[in-house]
Amino acid sequence: AVTMVDLYPKESWNFVFGLASLTYGVGVFSFARYTDTFYRTPPSKDTTENYICTDVTAKLLWRACKVMTHESAHVWIKHCVYHNCAMNGSNHLAESDRRAASLCPICLRKLQEALKFDLADRYRTLVKFCEGSLTDSQTPLSEFADFGEWLQKAITFLESKQYTTQVSRRPR
Repeated sequence: AVTMVDLYPKESWNFVFGLASLTYGVGVFSFARYTDTFYRTPPSKDTTENYICTDVTAKLLWRACKVMTHESAHVWIKHCVYHNCAMNGSNHLAESDRRAASLCPICLRKLQEALKFDLADRYRTLVKFCEGSLTDSQTPLSEFADFGEWLQKAITFLESKQYTTQVSRRPR
């Protein structure tokens, strides 16, 4: 589920950007705190009537994709403590902004094992999104440029002879 209402799963928590369940395979994402207007006039914790309505900017879309990646992956994997990873936890906006957009090698392998996808195919599709090929012409994608370049380098490596030689030498 996606909402522009601020989320508070427990009275003792101040908020969450999203929440997902490994057990039930569901998640909810709130983009309320990712807008520039939220911190000027935050909604009341006691009401869901004061939701945020805002224009979709490149920054909001970038933040939304990162939190959706994080929470969606929670259906299969837990928080990461090993690397800078999309699965790192975050407790405030600056920490969320610093979180990587991609999974670290450990979490990527866990997700790949669970979903059985071809990594190069996945990255090629993500590059198409970053370039705007999978969206309408009005979608603001300027925040995705660096990630698209990183994905393209990863694809080049995955398709290289160096990589395929290393993979074929691994014990099965």
